Amino acid sequence: MYTETYGHFFELWVAKIKFLNMKPSDPAVLNFDQRMMWVPALHSANLRWVLQLFPGILGLTLGTVFVLWPKLIVRPQFRLYQLVFFYSTSLVTCLFFVRFHVYLSIFSSALLGWWVVWVNERTGPSKRLAWTRQSLWVIILIGFVMEARNTLNRPDRWGRQGVYYAELNELNTWLKEHVSPEPVLANFGVSASILGYGNCPIILHPKFETKTIRQRVQDYGETLFKKSEKAFRDWADGFKIRYYVYSMGEFSSKHPEQQMRYFVNALNPDAHAAARMFEFNP
Repeated sequence: MYTETYGHFFELWVAKIKFLNMKPSDPAVLNFDQRMMWVPALHSANLRWVLQLFPGILGLTLGTVFVLWPKLIVRPQFRLYQLVFFYSTSLVTCLFFVRFHVYLSIFSSALLGWWVVWVNERTGPSKRLAWTRQSLWVIILIGFVMEARNTLNRPDRWGRQGVYYAELNELNTWLKEHVSPEPVLANFGVSASILGYGNCPIILHPKFETKTIRQRVQDYGETLFKKSEKAFRDWADGFKIRYYVYSMGEFSSKHPEQQMRYFVNALNPDAHAAARMFEFNP
């Protein structure tokens, strides 16, 4: 049960180790699950991405581990061992799957808090060591300002980018009036909006813990890019689908490794492929 539900995560992790955390340009060297899941927010992190997201806190926490680790050897503290372990694990995991940056943020903050407590206990009320406490607070304040500045300077990263909201609203209004409650076939880029605002059931769901749903997505992509328009229609008939929303741009030259034609190992579909008809001769 667990192998079927979560085994694809392990397969993706193995692929990332094999290819040194860099997604290969040739989709044939990966299986469908690996191709499909190696996208945001499960794509791999690099040093540039980590420094962009954590310009201050990462350096501070690495410094904290460097300072505290010798103390742990001399005077073991189980709770601190746990914290360092969870911090290290979340850092390594984040490099493979950027979604885990949330856990890295949590354990980084906790580790900095421990550092502050440890310094205060070590220095006590001593005026001679007051500069140590003050220096630490200045360093943490600088890190806080760096993180805040990084966030406020790039508000475009706060939400989803590249969404045609006006067009989606027009589409959903039409579907609600003319199609609802019949099912609609659409890719992940628009299906959630159709389900939420077009009042139409959808055929493709991004719930990849279910093998059946993963197989359905694979069948959809392979039929769209490797078979004819008639074969695509016949496949859709099996789900009693009368309406298909095709999203233009399936042949974009930007990030082909994040597109369905890469996922189904069909970067250059044949001339008779249904996707070519929809895109270039609708």
